[in-house]
Amino acid sequence: MTFDDFQRKAIGVPFVPFGRDYDGWDCWGLVIRAWQDVRGVTLPDFTYKSIADYRALAANFASRDGGFWRRIDPPEPPAARRFLSSIRTRGITPQNRQFVHLSVDRTSAREVGQRHGVPVILPITARDMYRDGFTFYQSDAGLWLTKTIPVSYIIFPDDRER
Repeated sequence: MTFDDFQRKAIGVPFVPFGRDYDGWDCWGLVIRAWQDVRGVTLPDFTYKSIADYRALAANFASRDGGFWRRIDPPEPPAARRFLSSIRTRGITPQNRQFVHLSVDRTSAREVGQRHGVPVILPITARDMYRDGFTFYQSDAGLWLTKTIPVSYIIFPDDRER
C-alpha cells in the first residue's frame, strides 16, 4: 500500500484507547498500522491493561526515574597498558576502524583489553560527552560505539586517586 492509499483509508478512523486496527486506534496504534501497511515493518506493541497502567508508565517517563529505568555506569573503552602514553596525548581514536568500541562493564572491557596486552580500564565521562554533542551508537548486539574520545573525557588510573 502506498502512503497516499493509507491516508485515504485512515481518514475517519476513530480514536480508541489501545486500538490497533481500522476499527479505531490510539496514537501508537496509528503509527504501528502505518509502518506495517506502508513499509511492511512490524513495530513492537506496548499494550497496557488499563488507563492506570498507561498513566503509571507515563509518570515514570516524565520523571526520568523509577521502576522502568535502571542506572548504568557509563561505557568504558577497553585498552592495553602499552597504549596509555599515546591515549594521554591523543585520546582514544578508532585507528584503522570506523569507531571506538566501548564496554558497559569492567569484565568485558578487561577481556577485550587483554587481546592487546596487559589491560587497563579507562572510564569515560560519557554523559559529559553526550551533553557536549558527541554521538553514541549501539549495535543490535549491544556494542557501544563513538567516533573518538578526547583526552578531557577520559579518567586515567592516577586521576582516580586524587
